[in-house]
Parts: sequence; C-alpha cells; structure tokens
Amino acid sequence: TWESVRTLVDDPRYRPMRLPSPSVSQARNAGLDASRGDLVFFLDGDDRFHPEKLARFVAFHREHGFDIAFSRGLRKRGHGVDWPFPLEAWDGDEPLCEFFFCRGNTASASAIVLDRRRADELRFDPPPYEDPGLLLEADARGLRVAMLPDVLYDWFDDRDANRLSRAFDAEARLRWIDLPRMAATPKAKAAFRARCVGQHLFPARAADCLVWFAKALSTGAVRPKELVLFVLRGLMPAGLKR
Repeated sequence: TWESVRTLVDDPRYRPMRLPSPSVSQARNAGLDASRGDLVFFLDGDDRFHPEKLARFVAFHREHGFDIAFSRGLRKRGHGVDWPFPLEAWDGDEPLCEFFFCRGNTASASAIVLDRRRADELRFDPPPYEDPGLLLEADARGLRVAMLPDVLYDWFDDRDANRLSRAFDAEARLRWIDLPRMAATPKAKAAFRARCVGQHLFPARAADCLVWFAKALSTGAVRPKELVLFVLRGLMPAGLKR
C-alpha cells in the first residue's frame, strides 16, 4: 500500500510517487518527467541490475554518446533455466526492427537507458510492445541508438509466476506492428506476424497463421526450422507445451 511505501522509503534520494490508476507506461513516463539526471534508467520491480550496470553505461555515454541505449540481460525463466538475452549483439547496421523480430530478440524496460534531453521526444506507449517500441521509435526518428553487448541485469521471466503481462491480444499486436512511427520493414513485419502472433494462435486460426508463415518463409524473415517449431508448438498438448 501507499503507506507501506512511505514507511519503507526513508532515503532522501528516493521520491515515492502516487499515480491514480496508472498503466506501466504511465508510471515510467511519470518517473521520466520527475528525473533530474543526465541519464535515466528504468528498473521493473521484478528485475535486478548488476552492480556494474550504471558505471558501464555512464562510461559508454561519455566516450561515444547516445540518445537511447540498451544492453543484454540474463533472462531467468525459473527452475534454474536462464540464458543471456538477446543471444547476440546488434551491430548497428542491420535494421533494428529486423534484429528484434527476424532474430527473435526483444528488450525489457530494465535494459533501456535514455539521455534525459530526449525525454520530451520519446515516451512509453501502452502495451503490447512498449519496451522495444521505444527503441524502434527512436531508431525511426534517426536518433542515436546503441547496444552494449554486456549482460548487465537479470530479467525474471518465470512463466509460473503470477504476472500481470500475460494477456495475449492478437489484434492489438497486429495493429502495433503497422504503426507508421515504428517504421518496420516488410521483412520485420512478416517475421513479427509469424513469430509474435502466428505461433501463439496456431492451430486455432490456422488459415491466418499459414498465410503469415508462408510470407515469413518467402521473405527469409524466419528460418524454416523455426516455422516448423511454431507449428509443432501449436499442436502440442497443453501439459507438454508447458
């Protein structure tokens, strides 16, 4: 409760804020507006920064500069299963949307660091993809986007946990990837529809999914082996899939 927060936070460096019925994006934007430093870091309540994260980004910003940046994290799925994510680093030449969706990568808000001077231009939008969406919008605007290849935070993604972000809205996802401000390439859109929508709807909407899978295959947006796995995933009994 709010009173609990006020009791627990007695360090003057912390400023508790109470927002009326906020979404996660509204909460992040409120924190962004209240920030005072040169760089703004975001930390979700179920994630954890590694001790060197802030120092690494500050040093990188001083040496190279960026408008917005992100890093790899350790994705912790529960039951001792974890792996560095994204699996590979972005080289800055490949379109960022294709790095995310053709290669099966993403980023959580806890990966993102924003130059405070861009706070008026870049805002978190409501789901479904508000975290990589901020990076994609910055890239589409021609801002300086950078990735540190270091694993600098723990991303707790336990599928058994009672999380608020498990709702799946296929139509919202399909609308999101077509937003002009995302400036997604045709290849990235094909990969997104197959990977981020189709594999979750197959076989319930088999006709739509097969169209998306065929488009992703013909454009080279998704590897054939992955498409086979998408189909097999949909055909698995629920218990085995889990």
